[in-house]
Amino acid sequence: MWKLIIGFAIFAAVAIFVLMKGGDIDMSGEKHGRLAPHGQPLALAMIG
Repeated sequence: MWKLIIGFAIFAAVAIFVLMKGGDIDMSGEKHGRLAPHGQPLALAMIG
């Protein structure tokens, strides 16, 4: 059981390290309106 706890702690530490080194990662959820990223015109161009 202690190995599972140690493994989870190591995994969590690596995940936090990767997220911190990743740069501009937005974990705040969906954006609507002016705050939305400008990827919609690209998606529409890819569709049709």
